[in-house]
Amino acid sequence: VLPSNAGSVRRMGLCRASRTDKGVHALSNALTVKVIVDTKNDLVHEEDGSCAVSQEALAKWNEMLPPDLCITGAAPVAKNCRARRACSLRSYLFLLPRSALSGHSVAELDVLLQHYVGSHNFANFAGRIRGGEALKKERDGPASERKEPASEAAVSLAAADALLAGLSRTPEKGGMYLRTVYACHAEELIEVQPSGGGPVQEFVQIRISGASFVYHQIRKVA
Repeated sequence: VLPSNAGSVRRMGLCRASRTDKGVHALSNALTVKVIVDTKNDLVHEEDGSCAVSQEALAKWNEMLPPDLCITGAAPVAKNCRARRACSLRSYLFLLPRSALSGHSVAELDVLLQHYVGSHNFANFAGRIRGGEALKKERDGPASERKEPASEAAVSLAAADALLAGLSRTPEKGGMYLRTVYACHAEELIEVQPSGGGPVQEFVQIRISGASFVYHQIRKVA
C-alpha cells in the first residue's frame, strides 16, 4: 500500500462485498483495495488470458497481517471496480437447534423455506429503514390493541407457513424492500459437542443465498 494511502480507508479504496450484523461472523469476504503489485513477479498469467496474484506474493502479504486475518486469493480488477456492487451472490449459513423444530422434520422445514425463494417484498423482515416504523405500526395496529407475542415454542410451522405465504402479496413501498433470494434450504443435521462439555447437540444447517438483503433481513429470517 502506498505510504500516502496507508491509514485511510477512503484513499485505499477499501470496499467489502458484504457485511454481517452484530453477533454474526463471516467465514470469508471479498474486498477491493488499492495495493502495489510487482506485475512481473507477483502475477501468474493463465492460458485463458486471466491473471491472479501468485501464492508466493500472497504469503508475503499474509506475513504482514494479524494471525486471525488471511488473504486466500487476489486478482487485478478494473480501476472503478467495487466489491459491493460487483458481488452477484451472498450466502449465509445458520445452525438451528434440532429441538427448535418441536417434533417437525427437516424436510417439512425445507418446504417452508421455499417461500423465501424468488423476488419478494421483505418489509416485515427489515429494520431501521426510513418509513419502517410507520410500516410496523400499520402492520401491528395501535399499541393498545396488540397482543403479547406467543413463545417461540408455541409458533408452529403451519403458522409460519401462513406468514411467509403472504410475502409476495405485501404491497411494495417504493421498491426499497424488494429483494431476490436465489435459494434457501434446510440441509443435513450435524452434531456439535459443546466446548464446556455436556451431551452432543444436533443442529440443522440453513443456507440462504441472494443478490442482496435489506438491513436486518437475515437476522429476522433466522
